[in-house]
Amino acid sequence: MIGSRRRRGARGQAGPSEFIFSANTVTTSATARYLPSGYTMGTAPTTSVPVTFNGTRVFTTIRYRARLAGSGSGSIVFTVRKEGVGTLLTLTVLLTATSGVFVLPAGVSFAAGEALDVEVTKTGTVTTSPTDLSVTIS
Repeated sequence: MIGSRRRRGARGQAGPSEFIFSANTVTTSATARYLPSGYTMGTAPTTSVPVTFNGTRVFTTIRYRARLAGSGSGSIVFTVRKEGVGTLLTLTVLLTATSGVFVLPAGVSFAAGEALDVEVTKTGTVTTSPTDLSVTIS
C-alpha cells in the first residue's frame, strides 16, 4: 500500500500503523490544501483526498518533515481530520521549520470505513512554500 509502513501498531493493531501524506508544495495562497496519501509530484490539491481503513486505528502522533523550508512570517497548520472534521491531532510549525512533532496521548480513534485526511492551512505571510513536505501519522 502506498503511503503506509507495515508493522504492529503501538496499541496492538495489525497492519500498517504509520501513514505518510506528502506533496511537492502547498503553495503560498491562503487556500486550504489536502495532502494525499503517498506522494504527489505537484501541488497538494484543494479537495480532500481521504483514506479509509478495514479495521480500527488509534493515532497519537503527527510528524512533519520538509526537504526545504519555506519563508515568510507565518506558520503552517496540519490537521488530521475524521470524516471531514478537524481533530485535536494538529501540528503547527513555522514556515522556516523543516521538522516538527506533536503527540496526543489519548489519540484519535478511527473505526473501519471512517475517512481520514490531512488538511493544510497557512497563517501570516507565506513568501515561499516548503518543498517536498510530508506528514506521518502513527
